[in-house]
Amino acid sequence: MKFKIHIDNLQVDAYIGFYPEEKNSRQRVIINLEAEVNLSDTIIEKDSPEGIYDYKILSDDIVSFVRNGHFNLLETLTNKIADIVLKDSRITKTRVIILKPDALSGSAIASVELLKSRN
Repeated sequence: MKFKIHIDNLQVDAYIGFYPEEKNSRQRVIINLEAEVNLSDTIIEKDSPEGIYDYKILSDDIVSFVRNGHFNLLETLTNKIADIVLKDSRITKTRVIILKPDALSGSAIASVELLKSRN
């Protein structure tokens, strides 16, 4: 069976940006993602966490990765997160959207979206 797993509004303070004032202070990013995952009928019928795609582990991996790195470009961070999602062979494709809500003045929000499939 094919499922879509969503993680929405995952907020992380990140070192992101290439302007001098962005190099030494964290900025909030909001991560939304969707992952298409293939799970066997047996896993679903057993109604057991054994063999599932664990979105908590995925979320923890992404938070750790973002907090421990520095990225000049939102596009680079978006691509790296898509790679993390696609590490599991059951994932066929993912859509990652990252918002940088404090990057622009006023109420404007900068964001980047990437749709990436397994090769």
